[in-house]
Amino acid sequence: MQTLLKSYSQLWVNQIKYGFRHVSIRNRTNSRHRYYATKPLQYQKFYEMKKKFDFKNDDLTFPINIPLKQRYAYRPQRQFNKATPQNDYLNTEVMSGNEILLYFEQLDNLRINEILNGLERLHKYNKGQFNLAEHPWVKAALDKVFVEHHHITKSQFIQLLNIYSNYGIETPEVWAKFQERMIKLLPNIPARLFGECVRLFMEKSERSTDEFKKELSLVIPVHLTKMSPQAIAKAFEMVYKYNLMTDYLFFDHLHFILRKRFKWFLMGKACPLMLRLLREANFETCEFLWPEIYKQLETELDRIPNDQCAPIRNELVKIGEAFPSHSQYNNIIIAKKIGARATWEATLGGQARKLSLVEIVKNDILYYKEKQKLQRSQSQQSA
Repeated sequence: MQTLLKSYSQLWVNQIKYGFRHVSIRNRTNSRHRYYATKPLQYQKFYEMKKKFDFKNDDLTFPINIPLKQRYAYRPQRQFNKATPQNDYLNTEVMSGNEILLYFEQLDNLRINEILNGLERLHKYNKGQFNLAEHPWVKAALDKVFVEHHHITKSQFIQLLNIYSNYGIETPEVWAKFQERMIKLLPNIPARLFGECVRLFMEKSERSTDEFKKELSLVIPVHLTKMSPQAIAKAFEMVYKYNLMTDYLFFDHLHFILRKRFKWFLMGKACPLMLRLLREANFETCEFLWPEIYKQLETELDRIPNDQCAPIRNELVKIGEAFPSHSQYNNIIIAKKIGARATWEATLGGQARKLSLVEIVKNDILYYKEKQKLQRSQSQQSA
């Protein structure tokens, strides 16, 4: 028995010293390495690594998991095939205007959302050159989506309203039908779509009745915290336009969101419109509102978008002329600071910042070449 144990122990020692040569790597690994060896240009040379053990250390515990010879090969980045379309919907984003018109010739083969996307894309291509609503195929497409407007989703319905507005269709009967559908959607419409709804129905007085406009103004507080700054400014512009502003709407909602989130309107490029609305509404003595507005304007001075500096400066100047008492808030000083940024953006400073580094270097090279030519011509004339 002792000799048997001794032989086994000697076997373990030999295997630990010289490795498990009689044990091969798994067939899967072997086949993989053989495949790598067939393509030496694609895969670089192999790297071998063995884990070394200090067998003189007494802390080793048996059995030891001795790793076999490991080979590492360079694997190039996986080449993904071009994505194949998962459906057969028409992609109007990659079509020309003529292609979209040719598809409109066969309306029975198109889905509603394909027609809506095609009409929207066709208007972008037009740019006001033609009256597309008179085209027979476009007119047939508009009639078809109007017939189906009771069965489309909320987002598709708002898209349809935008299309009719862009194409200049102001038929009272059509917008009356749209108003009926909108009344049904009001309880469940999301805030993002509600802002578009207010703009579309209140942009022109003949698109909706006075009762419906008043109903829309009463629903604004429900979605106010989730609407975008542009949508809020546009909604309150419509409210002021039709004299629908109430004390509840102003004191409980509008002035609160202006005091707390006026910098939100600065970042959202809706600040000039809100300042104009407050000036036209003649809110001169709102001591709880104007100090906060001027304070946030001054703190966010460096974060005002570049294209908004000039409009904000102009509105502040108009407010200073309309409300002389606002000089206590240093509104003229704030307007001058914003005006300095607007002037810098409109002159060489803004142009230089917009240019890339390569273009700046090219301009410098051209400048020095012209300067050298001028110096040479002057030296030749003097000689």
